[in-house]
Amino acid sequence: MAVNILSNARKNGKVLGRPKGSTLDNGLLLKKYHKVASDLKANISMRKFSKIHEVSLVTILKVKKALVSEGLAECS
Repeated sequence: MAVNILSNARKNGKVLGRPKGSTLDNGLLLKKYHKVASDLKANISMRKFSKIHEVSLVTILKVKKALVSEGLAECS
């Protein structure tokens, strides 16, 4: 049922999905949260870390993942 609705929307010219450019790539993410990235090596709990930098836990995990994928940090 939902497949028919989506295919009909595509046939009518509707663009589906997330808009282009609405997500940050790893470089921009690390640039935006450079303080978080530089302090991630400290042995601080994630919750304290999020309160110190006033960011969410998910943001910290995104920055950590970006550091690992860029080869700037090890997976821990």
